[in-house]
Amino acid sequence: MQYFKAALSVLCITLSGTVLSQTDSEVKAQETVSQTELKANSMAAKYGQNLDELVPSSQRKDEVGHTTESFIDQQDKSFADMKRRLEKDGLLDGINEDGTAKHIEQSLPDGFMQSQKADLDAHVKEFNKQGMLEGFDSESIAKKTQKYKDAAKLIGQQSNAGMLTSLKEELGLDFSASQAHGFNPEQLNEPTSLKAIFISFNMRSSDITKMLTIAAEQGAQVFLKGMHQDDFGIHDTIRRLRFIGRDLKATPDVRFKPRYFDEFNITTAPTILVRNENGVMYASGITNLEWLQNKVNRGGENGYLGNYGDAVKVTEKDIRQEFKDRMANMNYEGKVKKVVDNFWGNKAFNTLPAATKNDEWYIDPTVKAQKDIINPRGDQLAYKGEVVNGISAFPVPLTLFIFDPTDTEQLEWVANNHRDTEGQTMLIFSQLDKTKGWKHLDALRTYFSRELYELPKEMIQKFNLSHLPVKVTTDMQRKLLRVQQFNVSEEKENVQ
Repeated sequence: MQYFKAALSVLCITLSGTVLSQTDSEVKAQETVSQTELKANSMAAKYGQNLDELVPSSQRKDEVGHTTESFIDQQDKSFADMKRRLEKDGLLDGINEDGTAKHIEQSLPDGFMQSQKADLDAHVKEFNKQGMLEGFDSESIAKKTQKYKDAAKLIGQQSNAGMLTSLKEELGLDFSASQAHGFNPEQLNEPTSLKAIFISFNMRSSDITKMLTIAAEQGAQVFLKGMHQDDFGIHDTIRRLRFIGRDLKATPDVRFKPRYFDEFNITTAPTILVRNENGVMYASGITNLEWLQNKVNRGGENGYLGNYGDAVKVTEKDIRQEFKDRMANMNYEGKVKKVVDNFWGNKAFNTLPAATKNDEWYIDPTVKAQKDIINPRGDQLAYKGEVVNGISAFPVPLTLFIFDPTDTEQLEWVANNHRDTEGQTMLIFSQLDKTKGWKHLDALRTYFSRELYELPKEMIQKFNLSHLPVKVTTDMQRKLLRVQQFNVSEEKENVQ
């Protein structure tokens, strides 16, 4: 205690700078306590409330002298009064003691459900009368959703068709015959539902386009028996169909299905066919798939219904037989090699003699389209009657070097000049050494470090070419083609 008092004294000395005795300090502390009690009593008297009022009456030790209810007692009384009022008004009849809701049994008036149904039927009748429910009946909804169901089935079948190949290529997995059967589109179980349009290239292109449009809109498949007679491969036929249907907003599912042509003995086109659990029906010379769908749904009939309009004979060769015959009658690898080796030897070049004088002239490339011009990809290049200048649509300068690479002087001239150009540059050859063929072309590609192109007959006519070499440049200001002919022999002599 002495140490504590000594430390306190030192602290006091440090803070106040005044030395106090132990007695004086105790007196000072007693005075501070007394003053604090006086302030507390003064505040209690000022606010007229004893601090014990905040303690519930049940917890008080001494209740003598207390005439005012505590805060908590007041709240308990208030809640009790509220409960009595709610019970008096019947507002607590559905509430249990723990605050949960009581089970209330309530009976509906007699005939309530019947009256509600009658009201609903009356509203439906009025809506039908005004046409407000048209298209919302189960039959109409089924028709609208059927094409999406058919499309989903087609996607599933196409996915299965490529799955086996992908698994083999990507993962190296191989399957037994029984396992592979499940991925083979030709061996899948026949779908119960089938909606199809059979076409032939004997039909007019406009009629084929119409069939493709109907198929896309109604979720039908389009079947071909074989390729176009002028096509060498399947991709040629696919490109032909894409060109015919270039304006379609949606592309239908088109397949080679000669098996269906045989199964249903289809010999004319167009022929439409619908098959479901009620049976199968098909008819020629007609495009109304919805009519045929309704007939199948009603049942009672089956098979071919006959011809209802213009139809053409299907003359395409069965694509299966087509490739069997090709494979049987050719040594494929040997024939390909022979064609490649002999390509340039059999080639007829558009050759021109070497120029004996320098010359220059201009070509106006402006043309008026006599009809719509569409490239094989379906892009609209020009409309009928439109005046077109190709330079206007080509903002980058273009330079063409047209020469005979079998002439060493022309070859040297192009080598010395083809890099000093602006914009894009193209090298065009009039002929190659037929005895070297591909080797000569590869040597030129390596020498110039770029691709070379063969001179077409149309360019000779359009540019009025008679001798080579020639340099063609675009005059971007006047929108003209400048054609310059050079006598390279004379230039070489002048340099020497």
